[in-house]
Amino acid sequence: MKVRIVGHENILQFKEHGGILGFLHFGSFFLSGIALIEKLGLNYTAIASSHNLNYVSKTESDFWHNIYSKINTYYTRPLIFTHDNIYDSLKWLKSNNFLGVAFDVIEEGKNNKLIPVNFLRERVYFQSSPVRLARITGRPIFPMTIRFSPIYRKHYLFVGKPHTVINDLDTTQKVLSEMENIVKFHRYQFFHDIHRPFQNLD
Repeated sequence: MKVRIVGHENILQFKEHGGILGFLHFGSFFLSGIALIEKLGLNYTAIASSHNLNYVSKTESDFWHNIYSKINTYYTRPLIFTHDNIYDSLKWLKSNNFLGVAFDVIEEGKNNKLIPVNFLRERVYFQSSPVRLARITGRPIFPMTIRFSPIYRKHYLFVGKPHTVINDLDTTQKVLSEMENIVKFHRYQFFHDIHRPFQNLD
């Protein structure tokens, strides 16, 4: 009840087709999936990084494992982890479901497929996996951003218009530019420093 979805019409027209929801670690990003399931009746899960938990403290690792366990009780199917076979993601999408994939993830020591984009007036390198999965499966990709309003004590979930991926770089930039308009005045709601970890990768 505390989530209002803005742009629900953009995704409902693809309800029987499925697609990718590209997001950033901004606001209550896990809540986005719960809202899509409960309010719009979508079949949804997301990809989560398991590898990076090897580089945090046990306390932090336990925290995230607890979050993942709770999320699995709400999502249509359990989270798909980065150590799982890529076929799990492809099968889920080709079965006309929705998959949330983050742009702002770099896994330590892994062969990250990154792409250079302009975001909040700086050049950063984000994952190309959201658009690559959309292109490979022939599904659209939607920008998805959830922002909390301290004044109204409400979360606003923004779902942008669908994009068909022809060029990975071009589509990634277009999707992130839409998200930029929402997050630029609320940078304090980012889960991490959105620039420093994703720069200087040339």
